[in-house]
Amino acid sequence: MSTSSVITTVTTACGGSITAEELSARIADPSTALSGDLYALGFFSDVWLKQQLNFVHEMNVDLVSAILVAREFTKMAGWEMPLGKLDVDQIVKDRYRLKYLPVDAEYVDHYRDFLERTVQEQDAILGTLDGPEYELFQSFQVAQALYQAPDQRPDGSVTPEKIAANPDRYCREL
Repeated sequence: MSTSSVITTVTTACGGSITAEELSARIADPSTALSGDLYALGFFSDVWLKQQLNFVHEMNVDLVSAILVAREFTKMAGWEMPLGKLDVDQIVKDRYRLKYLPVDAEYVDHYRDFLERTVQEQDAILGTLDGPEYELFQSFQVAQALYQAPDQRPDGSVTPEKIAANPDRYCREL
């Protein structure tokens, strides 16, 4: 489904009009759940999950932010929003190539600058730290060192069928 189809679905449910850019900003903004934004609610409740994921990807919306907003709408609306059911922990672990999460998934982005550096640059940063801060940053470095990409894991849990069905998640196509 294209972006225009998502917009049509949302505006049909809510009335009025909204651009794709406006909708993409709203679905990643936690204040929209608090204000009960109808367009964001329409996106999370009336658009199929696959279409939501395609829209999020196409519009470069942070997936974790959108999931957290969908979860807030779930609390307010009283029914499940499909996007809110996704496993944030696994998404964040795969995004930053972490075996485990030293902090809650929603806070990992605060450490993005460190996680996106080379091991040598991380070591230099670690040399300037001490105490609990050193331990936290070192645990991120260890979690990255232990990480194995899903298609590289020896348990064989990622099959060619899964890769073919989810090329964005596994970063390749067969």
